[in-house]
Amino acid sequence: MNLTCCLRRLLPWGICLLSLFPLHGQDFPYTIFDTEKGMPSNQVFNIEFDNNHILWAATDRGVVRYDGYHFKTLTTSEGLKENSILRLFKDRTSAIWLTSISNYVYRAYNDTVIETPSSTAIATLPDSLRFIQQLVVNPDSSLYIGFNRPGLFLIRQGAAPKRLTRHLAGHETASVCIKRLPSGKFIWDMPTQNPPGNKIPTRVDTANGWIYLTCSVQDPTRSFRKKALPLNGDEWLFSFSNKLFRLNGCKLTGSYSFNHEILALHLDYSGNVRVAVNREGVYLFRSGNLHTRPELYLRGEWVSDINQDHEGNLWFSTLNHGILMVSNPELQIYASHTTDDKDRIIRSLAVLNNTLYFGTELGSLYRLQPTANDRYRIEKIDLPRLGTGAIRKMHPTPQNTLMLVKNKLVEVNPPDHPASFRLYHSYPYAITDLPDNRVMVTYSNCWDLYTPDRKALRITRKMLQRIYPSDSLLLKAVRAIRVLYTDTTHNTLWMGSQDAGIWSKQQDTFTAWAPLDPLLGKRSAVITRMNNTIVTGTKEFGLVLIDANQKISHINKKNSALSSDLIDALYAENDTTLWVGTGKGVNRLTFDPRQNTLTRIDFFTMREGMPSNRIFQILKFEGNLWIATNKGLVKMNLQPDIPFEKIHPVVVIDEVLANEHPVAPWNGMVLAPNNNNITIRYKPVTYRKSLNVKHYYRLEGLEKEWVTSDNLEARYPNLKPGRYHFILRAEYPSFPGKLDEKSFSFTILKHWYETRGMILVYFLLGFLLIYSFIMYLIRALKIREDRKQRLLLAEKQALLSQMNPHFIFNSLNSIQSFILDNNEYLANTYLTRFSSLIRRILDNSKKNMIPLAEEIETLKLYLSLEHLRFEDRFHYTIQKDPRLDANEIMIPPMLIQPFVENAIWHGIAQLKEGGKVTIDFKSNHNRYYCRIRDNGIGRARAGQKKNPSPDHTPTGINNVQERIDLMNRISNNQIEWRIEDLYNPDGSPAGTLIELILPLLWN
Repeated sequence: MNLTCCLRRLLPWGICLLSLFPLHGQDFPYTIFDTEKGMPSNQVFNIEFDNNHILWAATDRGVVRYDGYHFKTLTTSEGLKENSILRLFKDRTSAIWLTSISNYVYRAYNDTVIETPSSTAIATLPDSLRFIQQLVVNPDSSLYIGFNRPGLFLIRQGAAPKRLTRHLAGHETASVCIKRLPSGKFIWDMPTQNPPGNKIPTRVDTANGWIYLTCSVQDPTRSFRKKALPLNGDEWLFSFSNKLFRLNGCKLTGSYSFNHEILALHLDYSGNVRVAVNREGVYLFRSGNLHTRPELYLRGEWVSDINQDHEGNLWFSTLNHGILMVSNPELQIYASHTTDDKDRIIRSLAVLNNTLYFGTELGSLYRLQPTANDRYRIEKIDLPRLGTGAIRKMHPTPQNTLMLVKNKLVEVNPPDHPASFRLYHSYPYAITDLPDNRVMVTYSNCWDLYTPDRKALRITRKMLQRIYPSDSLLLKAVRAIRVLYTDTTHNTLWMGSQDAGIWSKQQDTFTAWAPLDPLLGKRSAVITRMNNTIVTGTKEFGLVLIDANQKISHINKKNSALSSDLIDALYAENDTTLWVGTGKGVNRLTFDPRQNTLTRIDFFTMREGMPSNRIFQILKFEGNLWIATNKGLVKMNLQPDIPFEKIHPVVVIDEVLANEHPVAPWNGMVLAPNNNNITIRYKPVTYRKSLNVKHYYRLEGLEKEWVTSDNLEARYPNLKPGRYHFILRAEYPSFPGKLDEKSFSFTILKHWYETRGMILVYFLLGFLLIYSFIMYLIRALKIREDRKQRLLLAEKQALLSQMNPHFIFNSLNSIQSFILDNNEYLANTYLTRFSSLIRRILDNSKKNMIPLAEEIETLKLYLSLEHLRFEDRFHYTIQKDPRLDANEIMIPPMLIQPFVENAIWHGIAQLKEGGKVTIDFKSNHNRYYCRIRDNGIGRARAGQKKNPSPDHTPTGINNVQERIDLMNRISNNQIEWRIEDLYNPDGSPAGTLIELILPLLWN
């Protein structure tokens, strides 16, 4: 009979059992993951957590991956050969292996599965072996494969399956043979022959490292499940059909038999063992002790597997309700089976005659009747219609009755059938016992004091006005007393007024506490006493404590990390432990009794397994804590201590994208130079969602500080080549303990032109370029210096040309001639002007630039000398544009004189009379012109007289030309000049025009 047939035969019985024991009955609170939450099927065969703490589930409609946020189902569309996945196995690296109904073997990689080569080898095995029940991955990657029928095989890659039979020789009568491998994993096998009977004494034998277990067997086909579970040290459990054995090494130390087959075993973090039994539910063996009677949970549920995550949540896979997650197995929840959600809101609790009663938002009254295994049955108390509204408070009386605070005050006698009752004044607020055996009840504007025979004394505001002044705070407090508490130890009545804060009454003295502390003037919800300290819980500001010395202290969210400042319930378990019900779950406060200081605070919210964070009342009954919530009555087992362990979420690097393309995020990853736009997607793996998660990451090599983010990705565009190390953390704020950390390194390569070889080439090229540039600069400097030297030489030559021997000789001859002719006046004049010219030439030769006015004065001296020497054969004029400021405009010295000299000696000197030389200076934008015009014989005739070559140029002009060229190369200023021959209308020479163009401003 195959698995499908078995399930079809068992399904009607399971439905029948579930109708007797509803899923929402008295059990621990859990979260259901079924098809409505994203599962592909409610039939789940196996569950496992991988090395990233991701949940994997094997179903009849594919394998499911759940990361706490999303379900991802892998089916034939994603590469499976078939959708019926039966078993999940974890190897030594916590990677997940999958087997299907036809014995295909897959391995999970992140969120994909890949068929392994062993599938081909297993397909050659006989079909009679049925389904794979064990798979162990050895360090050499070989596999041990076992089935739910006899047969154990060793499969190596590339080789045919090898059946192992040596361990069976001589032990053919054993029921099962088991071996523990060095890795801690177990393998097992069965002999092929049928067992001799159903009443075989249990016996354990050992040989060659194998353990041989012989016992009675229920199923003659021997196709039942087997499970091995390591405990502490050498101890381990083994389940075989309906039997559970505990062994220490090879010695049997205990056993337990169930009515049906064992489907799963699990050891939790506290050392407790849970056993899932077909058709029965889950049995709990505290500390794995098989000699005690187990506790039964999930009664009648078909639990196929049990597992536990890194946060301590227990997971139960079922064959008809999907997966159940239990955050705290030490809790049990009790709620009525009504479909009205208001009847599941528990508003009040009370203990009367060793019976726990609770009242609901709908106004119903229930009690708990004990049953077996420390469980209770809910029984409703039939009440007549006693007004409307919730049972907000309940108060047990010495007369074995309950006073119910509804829209009316109702007194009932629950043991009676039906319960008797009395009705009192409308809409009470608070109720308490007084030391004189009276009961005090407060209303809107009065108090009622009830005697044991229920005679009432009403105290109104008008009555108190006769005693207290009209402006007394007490009169204000009477109008709205919401909280009452009687401190029997100190014979003190405490009252919480909505308008006037906390009051106390001892004998006939009323004390207002608001003047002593502002928070004691705020609205209070509950008052109690712990040791010698009065504790009041406010609606908005946390706790206020008043010790025996009237010292007042505060405990709130800000100064003590209380989960909420809205207080609804208080219960003092003893002198050191205070339970606080807030708007965000339950807090357990632990105090140092010697100094009365808070030493520890623990949270117990939906994250720790509570069905709701809305708390109405807390009390202790029969050694357990009972908590009234808006989703049922919670029983908290205090005997082992409540697991308040605070675990930070585990972080997983989900995906790495390079240029928006996925890459495998392995440590040491190497990326191409252009793959430098990196996106890292991550998530905290947590299955408890009630607290905010903060993420911290840092990319070493780029970031020095941690980056805090609420997003689930980190982006790094345009990373430079280099080595980087990404570190990721996540935490619940204000939680202590070490944070989980994930990291990986990656390298972005450099471009070919950024490698060391190319850098060396660049260095050599740079060195050559720098060397060439330096040599160029040196050469340019040499050329520049050479040009300067040549310019100086040209200037000297120009100077010498002005002072040539011919000019000096002629000048001295003229002076001598004037003396011989007894013309002392002309001789003195000539000599004076000659000496002035020589002095000016010598002075200006030391300067690079002189004002234009000095140059004009030098020209005038020179022209006056030549005019005397040539005895008035020519006349000269010098004209200047008025727009030119001759004192501001600069000019190189002795630049114009050679042109003037050339005009006189080669043009005018050939004329016997009527010679004329004109020099004009004119402005033109940022430049000015110097035009030298003569009416001489022209360059052509002058050249014929001196030299037959018409291209002959006088030496002075050559020196000036060279000097101008050097100056144009050295500076940015450009000096231009040209010579134009002038002709008469008849074509005869009319003289020469020389034009120089000079800048107004020099660089």
